[in-house]
Amino acid sequence: MAITRVNLSTQSGVEQAIRILDKAIDQIPADVLNGAAYQNLLEHTYNNVTNTSENLNSTFSRIKDADWLWK
Repeated sequence: MAITRVNLSTQSGVEQAIRILDKAIDQIPADVLNGAAYQNLLEHTYNNVTNTSENLNSTFSRIKDADWLWK
């Protein structure tokens, strides 16, 4: 949403300013929710990648241990 110049010295200018502010206020919750949703997605993705990495390291360690036993 762009910032618009409005003449507040007239009735129609004040009404226009109120409409612009109402639209801006309506946009805030959607933008905040979208930001929170993206943050949540990134946190879950990070946690998933971290968990996968830990599982792979654990598996690799067990394979190395088993391989050592057979040598």
